[in-house]
Amino acid sequence: MGYVHVLVHPAFHANGNVGWVEEVVVDPQFRGSGCGRLLLEAAQEWARGAGAVYVALATRRAGEFYRTLGFEESALYFKKPS
Repeated sequence: MGYVHVLVHPAFHANGNVGWVEEVVVDPQFRGSGCGRLLLEAAQEWARGAGAVYVALATRRAGEFYRTLGFEESALYFKKPS
């Protein structure tokens, strides 16, 4: 149905650990079923258990989905090819 890849790392700006969602993917036939919500809730619970003070992610296409789950826009994402 889908998967989530989340990690926890220390961050000075957060004064503690931060959970970072690298990827969350739901098979198109299961989108809208609540699978993505359950995956992210499990990721947040796991990250909190690992000491994360918050969970963050970067997205370009699914902003409205994350907003409905209580995520707020926080920063602009930059990247530079190697």
